Amino acid sequence: MPRTLGSRLAPWLAAIALIALFAYRFTPLLLDRSDHFVDFATLHGGQLVFELPDSRLNSWILAWVDHALWESPRDLYHPNIHHPEPNGLTGSEHLLGVAAQLLPLEPFLDGAIARHQVALVLSAALLAVTTFGAVHWACGSLWAASLAAAFSLGMPWRVTELGHLQLMSVQFFPLVWAGITRCLLGDRSRRTAILLGVAIGLTLLSSFYLAYFLTFSCAVLCLVVGGIARPHWSALGRVVLIAAPGGVLFLLSAIPYLARKAEEQLQAQYDPALSIPPSAVLATLAPYWPHGTDTALLNAPANYWTPWAVLVLAGLATAHALRPSPPSERLLPRRTFTLALAGIVGFALVMMLGGSVDMAGIAIPTPSRLFYEIVPGYSLLRGPTRWGILVGTALPLLAGLGVAAIDERSGHRTSARAAVAVLSAATFAWFPLPTRAAWDNPRILDLRYAAVRELPPGPLLELPWSLDAGDIEYGSRSALASTRHWRPILNGYTGHRPRSYRFLLRIVQRLPDPRAIRQLRRLAGLRYILLDLPRIRRGSLPQWNAAVDSGILRLVHASLHSRIYEIEPAPDTGELTPALLNPAPRRRTFSGLERRALDDPAGRLSLSTPRRHSRQHLNWVHLAIRNASQEVWPGFDIDGEGLVQVRYSYAPRGTDTHSAEDERPETRLVTLDRDIRPGHTANVRVQVQAPRRSGPYVLCVDLVQRFAGSLQPLRIPAVERNVIVPKTGAEHESGLIELIDRSLLRAEAPPPCGSGH
Repeated sequence: MPRTLGSRLAPWLAAIALIALFAYRFTPLLLDRSDHFVDFATLHGGQLVFELPDSRLNSWILAWVDHALWESPRDLYHPNIHHPEPNGLTGSEHLLGVAAQLLPLEPFLDGAIARHQVALVLSAALLAVTTFGAVHWACGSLWAASLAAAFSLGMPWRVTELGHLQLMSVQFFPLVWAGITRCLLGDRSRRTAILLGVAIGLTLLSSFYLAYFLTFSCAVLCLVVGGIARPHWSALGRVVLIAAPGGVLFLLSAIPYLARKAEEQLQAQYDPALSIPPSAVLATLAPYWPHGTDTALLNAPANYWTPWAVLVLAGLATAHALRPSPPSERLLPRRTFTLALAGIVGFALVMMLGGSVDMAGIAIPTPSRLFYEIVPGYSLLRGPTRWGILVGTALPLLAGLGVAAIDERSGHRTSARAAVAVLSAATFAWFPLPTRAAWDNPRILDLRYAAVRELPPGPLLELPWSLDAGDIEYGSRSALASTRHWRPILNGYTGHRPRSYRFLLRIVQRLPDPRAIRQLRRLAGLRYILLDLPRIRRGSLPQWNAAVDSGILRLVHASLHSRIYEIEPAPDTGELTPALLNPAPRRRTFSGLERRALDDPAGRLSLSTPRRHSRQHLNWVHLAIRNASQEVWPGFDIDGEGLVQVRYSYAPRGTDTHSAEDERPETRLVTLDRDIRPGHTANVRVQVQAPRRSGPYVLCVDLVQRFAGSLQPLRIPAVERNVIVPKTGAEHESGLIELIDRSLLRAEAPPPCGSGH
């Protein structure tokens, strides 16, 4: 039958439409690739804590991997951030597979931000291509494959997870799923084997999340295809051989992570028994009518809502594959691939439930609970709802196969195709991705880091750097900025912070106190301190001038926006670094004090603090601690054993503090980071974290010594102050977010202030 003009033009028109759709969504990212990030505040209706810092982190990772592989491959896992800790890259993903995909685009990658933005765009482009290829192989329809590719570009999860490049890089999943299905059905071509092997290797090396998602989804696919097509064992063996090189590379890349986990520096953060109600899972994936719906709701983080068209078409494809039909060699790939994809979606839905399912009051373990126990590294995954990404990747493929079924039933009529396209497009939220400037004043940064590059070698600390949410904001800024000089910095931001992180950060809060400067010099070999003048308290500048006058600091750079101080070198520079980094217990503290129970810890404690305590930021408490005993109270060490520490509790005022779970005092410990000599009164500032619920509280503070696994209160009366935690915006998050937050594994809370052991 001769081809009509319309049929000849159809592939070209489909390609032009896809390119136009792609350009509409991603042109802003490409035009501003070097100095702009996605504008999450516009997308989500407000600025979130982690979205932009995570984008900075992934930008830094890609830049560091490129820098290390070209300059010093042996230092790949020992980056410049979080000095002096080694293995800093193992605190987050290494993104090696993403970095490898960027190599052909090297001439267009002018800086760390450009790498990140181009990687985001490339992931979308390749996902559309592989989705097109997989659907076209399964059903032979260019029309259905084109619509499936368009669906993959518009899936909402691709917007809500834009801050997490490690989750976005699923571009080879369709190729792998289709390639394995082809191999199991008898395809022995070299081209298929090469493409499949490369795709598996790049995906496994892109993200540990994706490595687990791909591995388990392929296992489900093999089970479904095996049950339908009954392939010969040699076909399965061929798949294993094809995947083996990528698997070996993945295991080699994971060794430093597993070693750090064995040292208990990478720890699980979620309760493995967490049970998410099926209603919450379905709400995460439930479709919206996008027109007239609040933009912030549509683009909320981890909202994996499914457009109506994708849901209906995917269901239609599955039903079409399940209907009884005579065996057919021609239809076997399509039917097998459809049911395999449906199996992957079902498996991902079960994994989204967490570690168990509650039925009639009985907790039934899910496969996730088993994987938590037996699969190395699986316990480090955060948030079981992220398995919804697997659903969002597979559904466009199924929807494309549903389009093919409709197209065949309609006789490939142009009117039917137009109706499907228009109705489908109406169920998506189409818009160009907004961007925002990565830096407030790039010119200032150019001048600032040009001055840093001119300095002699030595570790750098950037201020401000705070203990609350500022450690995320400023730490990620400093990490990204360090790509301009690659000098070791104490700052940084990763998913799993090193052991010394909080300890050094607490000391930094006391700068420019001379004792803190000396401690940082001894612990980390710190040589330079950079002040971002617009972001620090102007009232602190006289104290920095006094430190210069005292001779402990030397001003080496000054401008309207920056100051850089050099710490005067001394014989004790870096002398405590080996002890800081050694996790093994030591008999003596950094100051040489023996770790033992104090004989007669008598003294006095007084407290002053503002009446209003914010639940969004840490709050300063000023303590005067009098040591009236005859021995030194140890406080300066990273290991809490034997140290005197501050214990504080927030007890709801006017209630029985032990009558209900949510009314019990919130109790925490704060380290002094200094020793207190006999007969001496130490004036100490500590930061405390207020409860999440607003209201009146009694803040109680006392001193305890941690020894032999217990807390021994010092023989000093506790002090109390009435405080108010005012309301600041919404008191409660969504039910799902609150549920996951409650599932976080936290250290056992100490006994409340004023209590005994």
